Amino acid sequence: MLRVLLVEDDEATGRVLAAILRAEGIAVHLIDDAEIALELVRLLPLDLVIADFALPGMSGLDLCRVLRGAGQTHPTILISGGAPDELATVAAEVDPRSGVPLVNQWLPKPIDRATLLQTIEEVLTRRSSLPP
Repeated sequence: MLRVLLVEDDEATGRVLAAILRAEGIAVHLIDDAEIALELVRLLPLDLVIADFALPGMSGLDLCRVLRGAGQTHPTILISGGAPDELATVAAEVDPRSGVPLVNQWLPKPIDRATLLQTIEEVLTRRSSLPP
C-alpha cells in the first residue's frame, strides 16, 4: 500500500485531496504544519510527500529543502495556487549536497483527481527507474 504524507493547511483542500487518495487505496497522513511533517517523515514509513507551497511558518518549499538537507530522498510534489512560472522555477531547484531535486513535480491548484493520480504515478515511476 502506498503511504503519503499530505501537508495542506487549507482544511477543505486537504480533505478533498485525502479523500481522492484514500479512494484509490492509498494510506494518507493529513497534517497542516510543516514542522510536524518533519517529525512524521522521521517516524513513519512513507513513499511520497505532497506539500502546499504556502504553509504558515515554514513553507512547503522550505520543508523540501530541510528534508533534502537531512538526506531524505522521498519523492515530493509541491502544490500551489501561485503562478505557474514561479512554481516551475522552484521545482527546478536541486539540493547542492546530494544533487537530488528539492521537488520532483509541482501541481497548480485547483487539482483534479486525474491530474493528481497521474502525477503521483509519474513521480513514483521515475523514482523506480533510477539506479540505486
